[in-house]
Formats: sequence, C-alpha cells, structure tokens
Amino acid sequence: MKVIIVAIMLNFCWVQAEISEEELLEAPPETMAADAMILQTAQNKKCDFTIDCQLGELGYSFEYKSLGENCAAISPGQLIYLTQNKRIPLDIKGSTFKSFEDLGPSAKVCEIKGKKYPSLALDDHKLALFLRIDGRPSYDKLGVLVIDLKKNKVVRLNKDLGEIKTTFFAFLKTDKGLKTRLIKEYNKSINCDCDAAFIEDWKEILVSTDEIKSKWIKPKP
Repeated sequence: MKVIIVAIMLNFCWVQAEISEEELLEAPPETMAADAMILQTAQNKKCDFTIDCQLGELGYSFEYKSLGENCAAISPGQLIYLTQNKRIPLDIKGSTFKSFEDLGPSAKVCEIKGKKYPSLALDDHKLALFLRIDGRPSYDKLGVLVIDLKKNKVVRLNKDLGEIKTTFFAFLKTDKGLKTRLIKEYNKSINCDCDAAFIEDWKEILVSTDEIKSKWIKPKP
C-alpha cells in the first residue's frame, strides 16, 4: 500500500513540474520583450556618459551616446554638444569612446560626475577634449579634438596620439604642453602573450588653436 501511495505522489510531482515548465515557456512575448529592453538599457547606461566643462563663467556639456546593443560590442557612438537650445552631433563618427579620468595635478576644466576628465582650455571659446578610443582587440588609443564653442563645431581632430597601456591615466605639465606615458615599442625578445612585451615611454602632446603635435621625449643626458 505504501508503495502505491509513493508512486502516486511521485507522479503528481512530475506532472506539476511539467506544468511549471510549460508555463515558463509560454510567458507572454510582451514580458520577454520588456525584460530584454530593460537589460539593454542597463547595459547602454554603462557606456554612455556626459562631460561637463567650465570655461570662465560659462558652462558646457558633451554627451556620449553609444549606438550598439551593449557595452561589449565594438560599435561607434556619437558625441553630442549640448547647448541651451540644441543638441549638436559633432563630426567625429566611426569610433567608440570610453569614459576615463585624468589623475594628474593640473586644474580641472572638465569632469564626469566630479572626476576630472582629460581636457585643456585653449582660450575663452576653444576647448581640447582628449578621447580614450576603444582599440579592441589591441590597446585603447589616445585622441584629441579641438572644439570651437562659438561656432559649435570641431576644428581639429587626431584619433591616434598613441596607445594607452594601463587602466589609469594621468597628464603632467611640460614647458610647452602636456606629457603622458604611451606605448612606444614592442620587445620581441619577451616571449609571452602579455603586456610585459609592450614598452611605454613619455610622450609630449602640444595642442593649440592652430595645430596638434606630439613627440617622444628624449631622456636627459
């Protein structure tokens, strides 16, 4: 008698498990679509960021909007200049930008949520914004754009000042401009698939209203 009761109970549990699985598989498509949208929105928020800048008494903002489905995808985004009346997309398409921080000692011109963003005020209406450009599967690249805030447009752009080896980044002042450590060469004698083979050095970057220059700093004798 006990054997029969146990068999009935096991059969009942198996039927209940089957019903639960069917109910799960037959979830309304609206619910699944909503869940996918929430996931995508959460992922994109990690990629998007807003840069707030202060030149004199005037404030300016730039918004980076990722266009891909998620942060893992290498898909170009859009940098938008926000004015009081307009959202002006800047003409620097074709790259994926990352939020990053300048840990150097220079004064803060721009920031992302209170953290200093790598930037430089050139005069009262021209601003240099440095860019961390996604370089996957290789290292990220350092770029810079010069924006005329009166004319609402990019006047100069360099997307490849060198490769950034580390997660953290810092600018130091030189007599003429700024310097930071970037990858200079690859040492073939280091036999490993690791960052030890990539050698960094100091590179000076000169940005003005007229030009963008960069050069490796020679060691002092």
